[in-house]
Amino acid sequence: MLKKGIGIVLAASILMGPMINCCEAGSNIWKDINKIFSSVSKGSSRSSRQQTDPAPQRIDFNLDGSYSRIQFDSSVYQKSSVVSEHYFTVDRPSEVDLHFIGHTRRYFNFSVFDADQNKLGDQVGVLENAADRTLILKPGRYVIKTKVDHNNGQNKKDIDYEIKGTARNIPTTVNEANYSRREASGLFFGEETVDYMPMYNNDDQDRKYYKIVLQTPTNINILIDQLSKKCSVYFELLGRVD
Repeated sequence: MLKKGIGIVLAASILMGPMINCCEAGSNIWKDINKIFSSVSKGSSRSSRQQTDPAPQRIDFNLDGSYSRIQFDSSVYQKSSVVSEHYFTVDRPSEVDLHFIGHTRRYFNFSVFDADQNKLGDQVGVLENAADRTLILKPGRYVIKTKVDHNNGQNKKDIDYEIKGTARNIPTTVNEANYSRREASGLFFGEETVDYMPMYNNDDQDRKYYKIVLQTPTNINILIDQLSKKCSVYFELLGRVD
């Protein structure tokens, strides 16, 4: 690249040399050449400044209660950007507790997505404080995307935050997708039935169906044990299911 640049300058000086004496005193071909190279240099500098922020860090995240801390100088990200993606896997139905801490007065927005990039409920925002989020998740691959907000001059603050998570398996005994009367799972006398519903937001399915088979009129007592911290259960008798 250096040889090519020198060749261009030399060619210009040889071809234009005989004309220099004929030009007026105020004109100088070398000034014109300098303007060309100066213009190219400035254009390259502007292009460099206009580059987008770096791609987010991809992190394998373990739900073992240990913190993952992310730190950047304030100059790394200058606009609202996703700065990290924490990926974790749930092998069994689980209750997942997430804890977020912001260490600088800068807005950090945390959102959880499934493998199909569906956002699981509203985001969690922290400034220089902490926040928690609990999700009931079915088996699958998930990601926590952390977005740094630049509004209100917060982009002058360094990026510094932590995430930790823990998971508790839900030992289900129901394998059917019993979200309709036709798919109702059986409840059997003297046997424990454990079930769950993935919980993300108010748009998720919030009703499951169960059936009890009776041969004769019988008094039935249903005992409920809450396995999740976030759980409100209501039973409604619907009648016969043919």
